[in-house]
Amino acid sequence: MNTEALVQMVEAFSRRRDAYIADALNALRVEVPALVDPTLWRLLVATTTENVLLFLDVLANGIDPQMVMPPSSSIAHTKGAVRHGIPLSDLLRAYRFGQKRLLNECFKELPSISAADTAETVIAAMNISAALHDRVTEQIAAIYAEEAARRVRDDEAIRQEWIAHLLTEPNPDIAHAESVLRYRLAGTHLAVEAWVDDASAAAGLHELVPMLRTVVHGVDDVLVVGGELQRRVWLRLRPRADIDLAALTNKADSAQFRVALGRRADGSDGFRATTRTAARVRELAISAAHRPQVVAFDDVASVALLADEPTELAAFVASSLGSLADADPRCELLRETIRVFLATNRSYADTAKRMTFHRNTIYQRVQQAVEQHALRLDGECMHVVLALDICRWYGAAVLRSSAAASRP
Repeated sequence: MNTEALVQMVEAFSRRRDAYIADALNALRVEVPALVDPTLWRLLVATTTENVLLFLDVLANGIDPQMVMPPSSSIAHTKGAVRHGIPLSDLLRAYRFGQKRLLNECFKELPSISAADTAETVIAAMNISAALHDRVTEQIAAIYAEEAARRVRDDEAIRQEWIAHLLTEPNPDIAHAESVLRYRLAGTHLAVEAWVDDASAAAGLHELVPMLRTVVHGVDDVLVVGGELQRRVWLRLRPRADIDLAALTNKADSAQFRVALGRRADGSDGFRATTRTAARVRELAISAAHRPQVVAFDDVASVALLADEPTELAAFVASSLGSLADADPRCELLRETIRVFLATNRSYADTAKRMTFHRNTIYQRVQQAVEQHALRLDGECMHVVLALDICRWYGAAVLRSSAAASRP
């Protein structure tokens, strides 16, 4: 490679370098208009200047492009682009545009220099330019991604802090909270908790918000916080908004995450109320032995509201179900049979159909519950129904352990 020819080409171009930089900046205004943010203009001028100088230095002095770092102004400009919402694609397009334009301008000097082999000089310059471009843009892309991730973390922390203010402070600054969260607190809110039981299914949570928009008809605003394994979403609903729970269940099952819906409520007080109920429903869903995919507060309110009294719940279950409140698989099977039996108005046929067992099997289980566990099913059974629901949702927390059951 004729390095002397490269040096001569750089020296010839350098005499009009400043004019080139001014022209290049004007051309960037047209080629990548999104990049020409007034607040970033000084950084754009600095990074354009430093990248031109870097290119000329590498070309003239035989510097290995793989040893090059982006200029400090380029790093600052990249971070600024993230802050101002400029896409990485626009940033990289500007680098490609600048590389091509600068190389072409340098080649215009070849007729004026004493190069022994113009073709060799062109090939060498193109190879060096390509290697330098790849090196710099790879680093710029990495800096952009790191800054974007940091801003997401910072924004998440800020949202979490302001949500904590809304949930815990008696008189939070509503206007400031709305400005930071970009979420209005007037109107009706619905809190949604979503989580995965297996970390391998975490990617499914990225579908949560688009999914909610398809199954909740009448969403005005959305607020989201959370990590990789769980998310908390607030939906600001229009009047008469409705939820397709069947569709939500199917979609959540397909995406392999679970969902708890709070109670709809109005205003900033309602924001707090729906958050509390969604959290309580999630705790209920996690404790439930039957692992429901989607649970709505309205469907479990009678047991969800009792969550703060576990000792009293266990005592109520024991007094209502007797030995059927023991924590063993056989009692669990009998409890579920009786629960469905009472839910179907004591129909053996409907219970058998719902549980996919023979009618005689259902009859035998009901008799075992009555005869072996002294369960009273005559007369009003609301206490039994409630006790069975409590067992179904709270599981071991309200059942008698085998050790306790064996004590006289």
